[in-house]
Amino acid sequence: MKHQLRSVTNLASSAKNETAEVPSTRWWESYLVRYFIGFIVGCTCIVVFGLQTGTFDRLINHLSTTNASNGKPDWSAITALVAILGLGFCYIASTPITVLHAGRYRKGWLDGHSRHFWFAWISLCIIVLAFGGIKIIGNRPTCEWLAVAFSCVLMFATLIKNDNPIEKTHPRLVFPLFTFIWLLFFWGAVGRIFGYLGQGLSESAQRWWILSMPAFWILVGQYTVLYRLLHEKEAFFSFYAKLFKARRMKNARDVRDTYTHLREHSNSVFIVVIELALLALFMAISSSISSNKGKIIPNESLGALVVFGLVVWMVPTVFMWARANSLEVEFSDNPKSYLE
Repeated sequence: MKHQLRSVTNLASSAKNETAEVPSTRWWESYLVRYFIGFIVGCTCIVVFGLQTGTFDRLINHLSTTNASNGKPDWSAITALVAILGLGFCYIASTPITVLHAGRYRKGWLDGHSRHFWFAWISLCIIVLAFGGIKIIGNRPTCEWLAVAFSCVLMFATLIKNDNPIEKTHPRLVFPLFTFIWLLFFWGAVGRIFGYLGQGLSESAQRWWILSMPAFWILVGQYTVLYRLLHEKEAFFSFYAKLFKARRMKNARDVRDTYTHLREHSNSVFIVVIELALLALFMAISSSISSNKGKIIPNESLGALVVFGLVVWMVPTVFMWARANSLEVEFSDNPKSYLE
């Protein structure tokens, strides 16, 4: 009996030694260091939105010391509150990254067009910010509808050309083509949305809506990945089985460190971009209400709209808990598929 216990202990010890990783001593690899910039930007977004809506001024008045004769605000309480809200904003903004990371097992249509979205969005932002908007002489609503229709036809024609148009098209041709398509679609769709909301939107409100487009793209990407995860369990399990085997190969740590560092450092920048897009979305809603005096969205409904939007934003991440559990069950039922 003692011999069996000793054998089990030795086996567990050897397994621990084989799988144990040497702790990193490089301080710049810490999550705290890499995501600290997201916290700073989150606090800045909270302050900017608070100043835009007047909430920050009311907060200062509320937290002003009543005992002091000069009525100075309690800056320590204000700083603590901004830090807490900034940290929460940073965390909420980063939740889609978990969903997008879970969908890495295969490249879908949205992933293939992601770079075209970003290039087109940057081009549109440069045009809008440089020229103050896109001015077209003639019947603007008709031109916007034609832009949406023409861009959709071009996109459809490109997709049905072959099964994998992105990889089979020369890069020098695909980037200008899709940038042109997305520019037409963005301009037409945004113009039509403005038309439905009302003609009283200011130029600043329109610019904020354009700057907030990445938030909608990321939201669509979340639900696209979620749909794939719910309908492609076998592909999900197969990917992790191959990944775990590859990680156990000799000298795999060097490869893993390379792509992990690239991904994690880019994630910290990605969080900042998402935070700025969400700030632009909140500023767009606030500017739309201000320019239309609450006709588009009643002031009393703004809080409920923001809460509803945040719930829709975070719901896909909740399903990742179930995906993790399913992976755990699959691993317990078929350990050899993952370790041998």
